[in-house]
Amino acid sequence: MPLFKTLSKLVGTTTGDASPRASRDTKTVYDDRTVTVTAREAVLLTLLDEFDGELNTEQRLQKLAFLTDEQVGDDVSLYTWRKYDYGPYARQIKRDLASLESNGLVYIRTQKTFGGHTRYTYRLKEDGETVINRVHDEYDAFGTVTDAAAIIVDKYGDAPVSNLIEYVRTEHPVYWENSVYRV
Repeated sequence: MPLFKTLSKLVGTTTGDASPRASRDTKTVYDDRTVTVTAREAVLLTLLDEFDGELNTEQRLQKLAFLTDEQVGDDVSLYTWRKYDYGPYARQIKRDLASLESNGLVYIRTQKTFGGHTRYTYRLKEDGETVINRVHDEYDAFGTVTDAAAIIVDKYGDAPVSNLIEYVRTEHPVYWENSVYRV
């Protein structure tokens, strides 16, 4: 496991689809390499960490991130959610995961299903586990969002993805107008 040389203070920045508070960065330097983790990325790392380092299906990840955003409340908006095939969907999650993968924190495996769709498996790498543990230990500012992610996994983590989708559909019907999901 790489040793950390320094862990800087939070730096407030903004992005196109999140509030300034939700997009604060922490820069982590280890092995002469700097890794920047936003609050959104910290939520994704926390979700993976809460699933013992591996989470299957994009729909599950999207719904858990959505419920985390709802749990945090109106003060912080992690993502911009839009109506999509299986309910609320945030494009930024794919970009955040790609960033985490390029920084060596997450591994994303894709596999074609018999139906021709792509199935995603997200795996937390050792460096990702190290980073999220340090973020949890060092930065209270991320506590609100990472705590919300842990609460959501405790409540809904064991549910089959179809039940999770159905729960979100029932509780948040506004996101289902364009859905291909049928009960």
